[in-house]
Amino acid sequence: MRDALNRSGEVAVGKVALRGRETLAAIRIHEGALTVHTMLWPDEIRPHEGMAPDRDVDLMAALEQSVRKTQEGHGGQPKATGGKKSTDKKP
Repeated sequence: MRDALNRSGEVAVGKVALRGRETLAAIRIHEGALTVHTMLWPDEIRPHEGMAPDRDVDLMAALEQSVRKTQEGHGGQPKATGGKKSTDKKP
């Protein structure tokens, strides 16, 4: 199965029993090994409406815009915070 998935570049879908319950799973190749990713059944997926109140979304949009304007004022680079630089050697 690993070789077939590796050659085709596709992902296999199957069912896995975990804790006495069948779960939908995607099986794919990662760094030469088979990996299993559990997924939700369609009836387990909740609608996204109401997950984040509109005021939170508006606040995040305003924050993103503020950060973007600040970066543009500094030539597109984040403002230095005065902390250690990545080139600083550790004691």
